[in-house]
Amino acid sequence: MKRVISLLVLGATLLFGTGCWDRREIEERSTILVFSLDSAKGIAVPDDTLAVSAQVAIPGGIPLGGSSAGGGTEKSPVSIYSSTGRSSREALSNLQKRLNQKLFFGHTRVIGVSDELAKDGLEPHMDILRRNPEIRRLLWLVVVKGDAANLVKFRPQLEQVPAFYLTTLFENDVRTGRMSNVYLGEYFIRRSNGGQDPVLPYIEVTESDIKRLGVAVFQDDRMVGSLSTEEDWAFLQARGTPTASEEQRIEMPTGSVVLQVITRRRKITHEWQDGELSIHMRITLEANVVETLGDIHIGNDPNVLTQIGDRLAESVKRNIDAVIKKTQDWNTDIVGFGEYIRAFSPREWQSINWREVYPTVTIEVEPQVFIRRVGMTSGR
Repeated sequence: MKRVISLLVLGATLLFGTGCWDRREIEERSTILVFSLDSAKGIAVPDDTLAVSAQVAIPGGIPLGGSSAGGGTEKSPVSIYSSTGRSSREALSNLQKRLNQKLFFGHTRVIGVSDELAKDGLEPHMDILRRNPEIRRLLWLVVVKGDAANLVKFRPQLEQVPAFYLTTLFENDVRTGRMSNVYLGEYFIRRSNGGQDPVLPYIEVTESDIKRLGVAVFQDDRMVGSLSTEEDWAFLQARGTPTASEEQRIEMPTGSVVLQVITRRRKITHEWQDGELSIHMRITLEANVVETLGDIHIGNDPNVLTQIGDRLAESVKRNIDAVIKKTQDWNTDIVGFGEYIRAFSPREWQSINWREVYPTVTIEVEPQVFIRRVGMTSGR
C-alpha cells in the first residue's frame, strides 16, 4: 500500500511540477539592449549621484530577416528612458517604476560609462553587474567621451537596431585586429589579476555617428589616461594579438610603401640581476605589400624588402617604447608583464609589490618583420 501511495505522490509531482509554470512571454518583458551610466551632479535630485539611460526594445518592433538593414525615418524599434539614483541599483529601480513590465538584461549588448565616471572609479557601479545573473559576461563595456547617454540616443543610418550596429562594429574591429578584445568578463578578470590592469574601448558618439578614439587605460578601477588608435595598434603589438589587418605606410628615399600586417607573435623573457628586473620582448610580424607609391623597385632588388622590413621594425619599436613609457609613467601594467612574472617567477613575485616595481623595470623591445607577399609589381 505504501508503495502505491508513493507512486501516486511521485506521479502527481511529475504531473504538476513540470511545464511552463514560470514562463514569461517576450511581450511581458522590458528588454534593455543598451544602457549608460553618467554622473547626475547638477542635473537631478540633490541626493542622486548617478543617471541611467536605457534603450528598451519595443515588443514586436525588432525587424527580422532582411528587413533589419536601414535606419532613416522609419519608426524606431526602441524607446529611450532615463532615471537617477544614489547607486546603479537604485537608478535602475527608479527606472523600473516608469515601465509596465519587468526589466530584462538577458539581451543587453552594450553598457556605456562616461569618462568622468570612469575617472572617479568604476567599482561602485560594477557590483550590480556581477550579481545580476541576466548580465552576460560577453557584452561590451565601453567608455564614452562626454555624456554616455549619447550612446543610448545613437541611431545609425545603416541599421534599424542601434545595438546590432554597435556590436557588429566592435566585433569586426576585434576580428581584424584593430581593437582590443575586452568584454565585460575580461574586464572583471583583469581587475582580479594582480599583474595586469584593464583597458576598455574609448569612443565618442553623436546622434548619428560613432568614432573610436582608442582605449581607456585604467589603474585598478580608475581611468588614468587613454591611448589613441595609433597607440592602440602599438599596444596590440605588445600584447601579441595574433590577428591583424592594420596598414602602415613606410617612407623610403624614392617613395613610400603601404604594408598590411597579417599576423603577430610575441615572446617574453626576463632576468633578475642584483634584485633588478629586466624584460626582453620579441615581436614577430608578418606583412604583405598592398601599395607602392613613387619609384620603388621591389621586384628588381631583393635588398629593398629587407630595408622596408627594417623601417617597419624601427617604427614598431618606437611606438611600443612610447606606449610602455606612458604606462610606466601612469604606473599601470596593461600589457600584462606582471602576469608573466607571476607565472614564471612565483618566488620573486611573492616578495615584491608590482605596483612599486613596474615603473622601474627595464623593458627591451625587439621587433622582427617578415614580408611575405609583394603582389603585382608591373615589372618594376
